[in-house]
Amino acid sequence: MLDPARVHAVLAEATRDGGRFVAPLVLAGGTLRLVFSELETLKVMVTTSLPFSSGDAVLTTALDTAREFLQLPDLRPAPSVVEDLTRRVREAFARPRREVAPDYLQTQTERALVEQRRYRRQVFRGTSHVRAELSPGHDGSSLVYVPDEAAPRLPLHAELAVRMVAEVHPHLEQGDSHSHVLRVLALARQVQRRAQQEA
Repeated sequence: MLDPARVHAVLAEATRDGGRFVAPLVLAGGTLRLVFSELETLKVMVTTSLPFSSGDAVLTTALDTAREFLQLPDLRPAPSVVEDLTRRVREAFARPRREVAPDYLQTQTERALVEQRRYRRQVFRGTSHVRAELSPGHDGSSLVYVPDEAAPRLPLHAELAVRMVAEVHPHLEQGDSHSHVLRVLALARQVQRRAQQEA
């Protein structure tokens, strides 16, 4: 299995004479967490919160601001702007006690995003990929790109235990803290046997 501490060594070994890079193949496993579109997250959260806004001035204001923003023509916002509006709606919803579970908004939003497959897409090496993160169970995580054509076959879960065969690439995206990218070539879900679950 891939040890994140060895990624730099693996990448260094993949550089051939003359500086030519040949992406090495690795076996990796852990918890794959799919990343959802910031804009679609805001849309779903607004829709989910709307029935609770009657008589709630704070939530109504947050929703009106978000809806006005979403109606802007040719909308291509910075992710941080969308995340801030989403945070405002989330905080306004959580402020009073409601007749629903405390995690209702987050749970229902994530469920809708999963069912509608509203993944965040990223162009990598000229083609569209679904963005995800792989947590190996200790400090650090790997940025993962799943080819877009595989998206319709992904299980309907926000996160799942997986094993994968992937190419390792250096990551050069501005403003991202990940040092490398795993581009998935083969992906398998890891399922525990019932006897193990009941033990």
